[in-house]
Amino acid sequence: MKNSVVIFLLFNFIFISNAFFDSKIVGGSTVQLGQIPSQISLRTQANVHFCGGALISGRWVITSGQCTSGRAHNSINAVAGTVTLNVGGITQRSVRIVQHPQFHIISLANDVSLIETENSFTMTQHIQTINLGVANLGENIAVQLSGFGATQSSGPLSNNLQRVNVVTITNAACISQLGNQNLQVNDAKLCTFLSGRGMCTGDQGGPVIDMNNQLVAIKSWNIQCFQNFPDGHERIFVHRNWILSVIS
Repeated sequence: MKNSVVIFLLFNFIFISNAFFDSKIVGGSTVQLGQIPSQISLRTQANVHFCGGALISGRWVITSGQCTSGRAHNSINAVAGTVTLNVGGITQRSVRIVQHPQFHIISLANDVSLIETENSFTMTQHIQTINLGVANLGENIAVQLSGFGATQSSGPLSNNLQRVNVVTITNAACISQLGNQNLQVNDAKLCTFLSGRGMCTGDQGGPVIDMNNQLVAIKSWNIQCFQNFPDGHERIFVHRNWILSVIS
């Protein structure tokens, strides 16, 4: 996660409940075990992390379409119940991948995918499902991103799970800041921006959570780590019916 401290942006969070966001995590902080129990690390059979995800039922993980594109249905390990990459966690192997039928690998339209695991995760203090959000968020809403992505540009993955607070922006503002990036920004996308904060390599597919602990989006794209570009996420609200039809 991008963790540059930008002091003048602190006012954006003075209204946020301490029950959801820790006021001490200005540019990002290390997550403690059990704080985000729905977080999933998607890994290869060689145990290499490549994307994030969120546990939405005992046997189903939601992630981005790009994270499963080109991967065999039984080639992904979903790891839950850990905040470190090198130790701990419970692993379940994938047996089915259901990618959104209108996913587009270039524009990243409909960037959502569902992974069914061979066995159900047992719910514990450190492993829990997260509810699918029902709200279609507008602008200036505080949300939390989390992931094992790089913490500096061109840097390695973070061994420790990180979280960071950002704010939603309008699609018009998102398009204006993006310029000519060949990325689709439509009603299915949720954009967030705070200078020096947000996604980096390895965070794709991870959860975007609101202050009611609802999964409101899945992380989709970022342009450059630590640059003044917004991050794009796939809204759960838009795809909720499709998701439920697959996992039910």
